[in-house]
Amino acid sequence: MKKIILTIGLFLALGVSAQEVVKTTANKFNGYGIVYSLPRTDIDIKVTATRSVEKPGPFYKYAQKYLGTAPTVTKEATVWKIKEIKASAKGTPDPDKQYAIQLKAGNTSAFYLTPDGILSSINETPCCDAPKKDKKKSAHKAQKTHYTDADFAQLYTEEMMLMGSTAKMAEAAAKQIYSIREYRLDLLTGNADAIPSEKSFEILLDEMAKREALLTALFMGTIESETIVKHIIYTPDVSPEKTTTNAVAFRFSERAGVVDTKDLSGEPIYITLSVTETGNAPTDSKGEAISPAKGSLIYTIPGYADVKITFKGQELFSHNIPLAQLGVDYGLLLSGKEIVKARFCPQTGALINLSTELPTK
Repeated sequence: MKKIILTIGLFLALGVSAQEVVKTTANKFNGYGIVYSLPRTDIDIKVTATRSVEKPGPFYKYAQKYLGTAPTVTKEATVWKIKEIKASAKGTPDPDKQYAIQLKAGNTSAFYLTPDGILSSINETPCCDAPKKDKKKSAHKAQKTHYTDADFAQLYTEEMMLMGSTAKMAEAAAKQIYSIREYRLDLLTGNADAIPSEKSFEILLDEMAKREALLTALFMGTIESETIVKHIIYTPDVSPEKTTTNAVAFRFSERAGVVDTKDLSGEPIYITLSVTETGNAPTDSKGEAISPAKGSLIYTIPGYADVKITFKGQELFSHNIPLAQLGVDYGLLLSGKEIVKARFCPQTGALINLSTELPTK
C-alpha cells in the first residue's frame, strides 16, 4: 500500500474547536457534483467582563462613627470592568469563493462540510464531529453579597423600630455587631458559660457570621458581582496589499459594559492587524507560481497577521493568527486510482493533512 502524508500544524496556531459536519457524496441527484465554500477568516473576540451592582446600606452615614471605618459604598451604581480579552480565528463562508467539483459516476468519495457549507474533510471523518461545549457559562453569578430591604428588615427589633431615629437605630445595630464578636471570641477561647457540641458549635459560628455580615452591610453597603462573557465578530479589512489596519472593534462603558462602535458612551477598544506573512502558491523550476489544475479541488494557503487589541493605551491581547484573506488558492486533484484523504481548516480553508492510498482489491 502506497501512502503519502502531509501535515501542517495549524490546529495549535488556531486553537481550532470542533465542528459539526454534514456528510455528502456525489450521486445522480446532485449531478455527481459537490458544491462547497471556502472561508473568510473573521476574528472572534471573546470579552470576559465583571458587572458589579453597588448599593449603600441604610446606615452608611454612621459607619465611621460606630464602626470606625468609612463605608464601602455611598451611592447606588452599576460598574463594569474588563477581566480578560481573547481572540481567535472564525470561519465564515466567503460568498466570492463558492466552488463545485465534478466527479465521475461511481466515485464514492465522502465530503464532509460544516452546516454552512465550508469544506472540512474528504474521505476522513474530522477529528471531532461534535461541537465542544464551553465549560464557562456566559453569565456566572458570584456568591451573594447584595441584600434587599427585606433582608435588612429582619434585623430590626421592636425596640429599634420604636427609637424613631436613624442614628439611634444605627447605634443599636452596631452594638449587636460588637456583641456577636465578643460572644464568638468567648466561644473560641473557651470563656463562654456553655460550649455547644462540635456540630452545633459549627452551626452556631456559621449563623453568627451570617448575621454579622448582614448587620455590617447596613453600614458598609453591598456589592453583587457576576461575570459576563460576550463574543464580538470582527471582519478584518486586510489583504496582501493592505498590510496594516487599525479600527474600533467595539466600545466599553463602565456603566453599560460592551456597547456598539457607534455608541459614544463607551471608550473605544482598538484592534490592529499587521501582516507578517502572505500565502504563496508552490512554484515551478523557474520560480513561477503554479496555477491549480483544471477540475481540482480548491483550498487556501493562508497568510498570517499579528492581531493586537488595546484599551486606553494598554495592550489586552496579542497573537499571530492565520487569515484566509492573506492567502492564495491552490488545487488538489482527486482524479486517478488513488483514494485521497484530506482534512481542511474551516477557519482558513488550509490543508491540514493529506494522505493517499491505493484501493484494496
